Amino acid sequence: MVAPKDILVFWQTHSGEKSFCNLTLCYHFIMPKKIVSLFFLLLTPVIYCQETTQTPVAASLPAREARPSEIYPVSIEYPQEGVTLPAGIKTTAVFGAVSNPASSLTINGAPVKLYKNGAFLTTVPVSLGDFNIVAQVSDGVNTYTSVRKVKVDGIDVSKFADAQFDITTLSPQTDIWALSGDSVPLSAYGTPGAVVTATISDLKDAKEIVLPETEPGFYNAAYKITAEDKTKSSKIIYKIYNPQTKDKGKETAPGRLKILTDKDQVYAQVNALYAGTRMRTKAVPQGNLFPFYRLYGDLVITGLANGLYRVSLDENNTGWIEDAKISFTKKPAAPNKIQTVTAADQGIKTRIIFFSSKAVPVLTEGTPSSFNVTFFDTATDMPVIETPVSPLVNNIVFENAGNNTVKFYINYNDGQVLWGYDYAYDETGNLVLDLMYKPVLNPQPYKPLTGAKIMLDPGHSPRRKPPYDGAIGPTGFLEYEANMKTAKEVAELLSKTGAEVFLSKNEKEDLNLQGRIDRALKTGAQIFVSIHHNALPTSVDPFAKPRGFTIYYFNQHSKTLADNLNAAFAKNVKLPNNGTQTGDFYVVRAPQFPAVLTENAFLMFPDQEDMVRQDASRKAFVQAIYEGILSFYGYKPQDLLPPPLPKKPVKSKPVKSAKPAKITPKKAAHAPAKTAAPAQKPKPKADSPYAAPEETNPADFNGLNA
Repeated sequence: MVAPKDILVFWQTHSGEKSFCNLTLCYHFIMPKKIVSLFFLLLTPVIYCQETTQTPVAASLPAREARPSEIYPVSIEYPQEGVTLPAGIKTTAVFGAVSNPASSLTINGAPVKLYKNGAFLTTVPVSLGDFNIVAQVSDGVNTYTSVRKVKVDGIDVSKFADAQFDITTLSPQTDIWALSGDSVPLSAYGTPGAVVTATISDLKDAKEIVLPETEPGFYNAAYKITAEDKTKSSKIIYKIYNPQTKDKGKETAPGRLKILTDKDQVYAQVNALYAGTRMRTKAVPQGNLFPFYRLYGDLVITGLANGLYRVSLDENNTGWIEDAKISFTKKPAAPNKIQTVTAADQGIKTRIIFFSSKAVPVLTEGTPSSFNVTFFDTATDMPVIETPVSPLVNNIVFENAGNNTVKFYINYNDGQVLWGYDYAYDETGNLVLDLMYKPVLNPQPYKPLTGAKIMLDPGHSPRRKPPYDGAIGPTGFLEYEANMKTAKEVAELLSKTGAEVFLSKNEKEDLNLQGRIDRALKTGAQIFVSIHHNALPTSVDPFAKPRGFTIYYFNQHSKTLADNLNAAFAKNVKLPNNGTQTGDFYVVRAPQFPAVLTENAFLMFPDQEDMVRQDASRKAFVQAIYEGILSFYGYKPQDLLPPPLPKKPVKSKPVKSAKPAKITPKKAAHAPAKTAAPAQKPKPKADSPYAAPEETNPADFNGLNA
């Protein structure tokens, strides 16, 4: 008998995964008289499979669409192959689907729950650098393995020398300008467990400042500038000492510190291309924008950090602006002066003009009963305020609100509501403000929204390869598809109300955000509803709290529409209600009409993706948007239904009797039906914007600041 022989066999799984197996054949050679008996027909092979070193990349939507006939035992839609996840994260969401919902799934060894259609969502701990997300799915017979390769950004301080900094993390990386009373941030990233100090040269009280270690390798502190501190260009020097190895290190931050004094007055002007730009609440390149401040004209600069300049509008209002948006100038000649304020009815709106000497920064604020405008860099002399001639505006009140800061309160008449607004400076420096009235509808029997113009905006655009434009679900359902399907179905329902309904784009268009607003203004849309489906940033745990639908608005006059939509969602959609919230999204910032954005569901959750994907369950979202818009206008779905037809009179039957002579005539059991009254026009509910008296006819808005 000879030893068993190993035969290398190649096989392929349903997913296209290629593996090699050792097929061990046990057989005998019987050699008496050189007669060999070979029992191949009776042999029982023992098979064991060894994973190939090239485990296949986990499939995703583009791969499946490229090979639609292929069966993929497991797919991962997020995170995408080869992406870099942000520094500092400890876990990431992972979602996708298996082809056989009866299978079992593990990711990096941990079991994962499968939804009824095979979709899944889980979280996976990650580590710095190249990282593999290994998915194994088993159907009880075969086990299939796929890998999603990603990278986690950041620096592994455990690999640092005994006393070392990452110089790219030393603060400041760029020059700082600061005032007395400001705090200078001190931060470093280096060898864990060390003692770290910072010294600001030229400042006697800023020597050897200890930076506590807030996380392994992260050291943070701050120094508050005093009135005695003076410097034109101080270095910030960091030292590190490792008490275990006794090693030391020292680095100097790239940026320098300058402390501004009363003599260091710095002035700038907003570049014409950026007139009306917004300020940031922090010195960061993205996000953190003040909602309603707009910058024009001359500015006072009182700081510099991270390449952004601090703008001081007055003693109580400051923000940050990018270097590219301003040009440095000499001290302005004089502050703005507002001489006269007028308010006149123009049929569809009230136009208010602040006759001024120059354009200056402004702050606008809407309330349910007034619209307020604050002017900065403006003399506090009382202007002439003419009596408003307007069905909307009752009066205009002036207030001194600070150093060269004035505020106007534009108060509404009782029962009046603001529909939208727009403003811009004209060529002479006068601020022209338009306050729009609510449009007049022409309700018809069973078509109560006749005269209404509604724009539905299916968010995002068709892009079927990463990076996607919008969210994606575990089975590869893209957000733009969900948004378009929902918008079309809502439009179909709304068209039966008598309203004129527009979609901002079609299925194939890649239209930018301003293009959508431009189309709304061009069509004369009276409300704007942007339809979306939600996602979460990588750093957020999807299971940290209930996730469902949210309705966002930006301007005060859009809140009523948002509240009506949220109430309709709560009635129709069986998901967590994340409420009505303010959101600084581009399309809802449009001030000319009520504008909202719906986040119907979280596509990353398997059950919610399935609700949106299936025609039958998607009707709940469609009905919610439809009813929310109807309710905003003051109506219910019943107002579209004609009353039931009157029943035909029932004839009485003669009573049979054994004694015909005693039969007496019977009166009819029912009186003849009365003629139906003519159909009445439906009336809006009392708490609708349409319950107030109608004043004007609708028309297109001129779009001062579209």
